Amino acid sequence: MMLINIKPDSQELYKSEYSKNTLYKNNKLSDLKSRNTFSLNLNQGENLQMIFTNKDLTDDTSGNLIFSPVQFELNEKKNFFEITNKKLLKVQWNKFKEKNRNGKNNTFLFLYERLYFKMDFGMEYDLLSNGSHLPFFVNIYNKELEVDTVIDGMSWVHAPLGLPLKIEYVVELINDMDLTLRGTVSLDEDTLTKLIADKQFQQKAKPYHYTKNFTILSDIKSVYDVRTGYLKYSTLSLKIAGAEEEVNESLNSSVSFL
Repeated sequence: MMLINIKPDSQELYKSEYSKNTLYKNNKLSDLKSRNTFSLNLNQGENLQMIFTNKDLTDDTSGNLIFSPVQFELNEKKNFFEITNKKLLKVQWNKFKEKNRNGKNNTFLFLYERLYFKMDFGMEYDLLSNGSHLPFFVNIYNKELEVDTVIDGMSWVHAPLGLPLKIEYVVELINDMDLTLRGTVSLDEDTLTKLIADKQFQQKAKPYHYTKNFTILSDIKSVYDVRTGYLKYSTLSLKIAGAEEEVNESLNSSVSFL
């Protein structure tokens, strides 16, 4: 058995790569590719806290919407990391909106403002669905860990397919230097049942929400530095496919120390 603790007053720099392609009935819903660098500060106070700060902000990127810093805290009861500095992020959004508003993008701005600041966990779900940060959101700290220990990761509504997914991790290796986790993504059946009973969700639900006629294949490998408690590197692949429902998504991402 081993306990993983966070090194006090520490910070790590990361680089990441991300790609995602989503099709539904031959319509392209997303085609994303990105590379970025960021820092992470971990704090174990009353609640586990993560602060991500983008390191790519330059004059050339000033026209892009980049929220930074973004602060998360773990809600133990929900096993979910909630963004706790949305007031600051709303100021950043307002500046972006006023600078980039034109007659052609009012609908886009309205939809994203509603997603980020009106819908419960809309911003969190967007980040978990469309970026490389997902492997960070698992609580490995102050737990007695050994090989084959199972740890619950995140449960979120995956965009743009609107599928509730969850991650389960298993400790593959642990020694004085490294902790290695292997993760699997699966359909969150309990959350799906709640969603399809919701009248608002029913208005945008697709046939695959009811038939569940698709497969989910995934592979996550995350390696932590036991001495500091920080993630050293992680790779993630996810494929959601259903021929009859004409749904197909392929996602790949990686993060590592800079």
